[in-house]
Amino acid sequence: MGQLKIIIGAVLVIAVFIGSAAIFTVDEREKVILFRLGEIVRTDYDPGLHLKTPFVNNV
Repeated sequence: MGQLKIIIGAVLVIAVFIGSAAIFTVDEREKVILFRLGEIVRTDYDPGLHLKTPFVNNV
């Protein structure tokens, strides 16, 4: 039972880390460029919260 709690805790920590890496915000005064593996993919984001693929896309 102790090992199960450790495994569940580790999975939750990893899920929170990946989830936080997938969310980004755009301020009203900012312009955003989305890169996928170094190439420009998109440049027209409205202000607010947005999602991206973690570790593949960079903003």
